Amino acid sequence: MKRHACLQLGRLTRPQAPFAFISTLNRLPAKETEHLPRKKDGAINGYALGIAAMNAHRFETNQLVRGMEACLQANLELVTTQLDQELVLTEVVVKLLKD
Repeated sequence: MKRHACLQLGRLTRPQAPFAFISTLNRLPAKETEHLPRKKDGAINGYALGIAAMNAHRFETNQLVRGMEACLQANLELVTTQLDQELVLTEVVVKLLKD
């Protein structure tokens, strides 16, 4: 299986614990982390990324991309339409599980 792009590009190793990944991310140049999700205070959301990095090895990169696209689509439907929230979330779960 391919490793997640962040782990591939930065040549980072998979963390054993989510908090361990925060210090790893903080050592990267700003250019390599500017696209990463941030907390309200502007700091990198390292804990969430650590959880993702711990599990990314279980998926092909294209599966992760499709999953993110499905979540984005669900988010757009939730905030821009009157569709039933349960239906939207059920559809995204089905999309995620079919791979």
